[in-house]
Amino acid sequence: MVDRADTALAEAARAAGRRFAGVTVEPDHVGLAALAELAEAGKPRPYLERELPLAEAPEAYELIEGGSTRGKIVLIP
Repeated sequence: MVDRADTALAEAARAAGRRFAGVTVEPDHVGLAALAELAEAGKPRPYLERELPLAEAPEAYELIEGGSTRGKIVLIP
């Protein structure tokens, strides 16, 4: 996330052949409060595809880049 008024960054992006676009987002206080309640109750449970030791980070990257994972890949110490 960067300041969309960052003209130097916008010019650097254009010079590199990249597109630079700004996005405005308004917070949804009601939705965030409901999400906080769910989190406090332990309701959201992410689906873990695999847990790998940190030493296998390259394998984790390959799994993610392969595009066939359905859940999260977690690196553990």
